[in-house]
Amino acid sequence: MERIVSEESNVCFCLIGRYRKQVPQKLEKYVKCLGYREDLQEVLAMTDLFLNPKRMGAGGGAVYAIGVGVPVITLPDCDVAASVGDGFICNSYDEMYDLTKKYIHDNDFYASQVKLCKVRSEEGYSVDLASEIENILHCVRQDSKKRNEEK
Repeated sequence: MERIVSEESNVCFCLIGRYRKQVPQKLEKYVKCLGYREDLQEVLAMTDLFLNPKRMGAGGGAVYAIGVGVPVITLPDCDVAASVGDGFICNSYDEMYDLTKKYIHDNDFYASQVKLCKVRSEEGYSVDLASEIENILHCVRQDSKKRNEEK
């Protein structure tokens, strides 16, 4: 976020859901903590982009974003990536930054991604439950391994 706001003064990051950390003071004017929202789809419809850092959760929110025509940028190996599929996945935070800048400045690219949202939404989401459970278990194992390494 700091890299983006250092170059783009017209952005606002909305944090939806539980966020326990303190927003750094230099980002306060760019960040709005909205908490849990009953009206998630309506709130997402007012945004331009759904950014998903590496974490567990938010797959449903990402599907809602796609459904209202809001493109997603997510890292791989998380439930959001499994939910939105190719076309919205990047491989690193540097690539996420570059894509965010592209969405901001390349109107044709942004429009093509909005069209991809509509295609995905119209296709619907057929879920292979066994694969989804295996993906979730994989993410949990990775998270557990990382936590054990940090100890």
